[in-house]
Amino acid sequence: MLLNPFMINTGPPAPVEGDLEIIYANERHSTNYQGVVNYYYEYNYSCHFIEASRLTAIPDNAKIYKIQFQVDNSTNGTYPESVIDMWMGSTLSSYTEFPLNMMVNLESTSDGTWNNQIQSLGKTKVISNGTRVYTQTTADPNDNRWIDLDFDFNFNYTAGTNLCYTFRSNSGLWTSGSSNNPKHKGDNLSGSQPRRWCQNQSISTPFQDITPVNYDLTFIPNVKIFWN
Repeated sequence: MLLNPFMINTGPPAPVEGDLEIIYANERHSTNYQGVVNYYYEYNYSCHFIEASRLTAIPDNAKIYKIQFQVDNSTNGTYPESVIDMWMGSTLSSYTEFPLNMMVNLESTSDGTWNNQIQSLGKTKVISNGTRVYTQTTADPNDNRWIDLDFDFNFNYTAGTNLCYTFRSNSGLWTSGSSNNPKHKGDNLSGSQPRRWCQNQSISTPFQDITPVNYDLTFIPNVKIFWN
């Protein structure tokens, strides 16, 4: 039996490269203390839970390599963040929010089902002890700027699952002038909210992997997800 030498089994095709904007609203937060990155305080973290229903455009096995977040900023400046760690993970759509007792490293202190799903679906430390710098110039648009947050390691996404990530900067640095700019854009929330967003900041105390992420739920930022 002769085999066609030009027929090579290369497996399933790779997902087409793409991106997805998740726009909650077009509102600017009154301070820069709320958002994916806090450019003012020496130590900060944020956590964002995105429901599977918002992620249907991302194909199965897509490799997420970066997110962007949206800011409104009219003042020139350079805003460095260092000693950055960032985790990303998925859970089944039966979860509609992250657990009350979740930590910076995405693990729960008591919800074993959450931990099993996060691990089995491939929790990844997408940035490890990294540094990222955002530089604002007057040539940039003021109210529609998307800031890159490139990963060191891709996250493999499973279609139909929720996405949850945490960002932490333990740089200990404060940037002069950043109390006013940049300000994140998203949705200013009120009343009781599901645990889909939180953030916190500190002047003198670094946040640990096991720090609970249950502080402030009153704002949720717009983000854009990139995959290939």
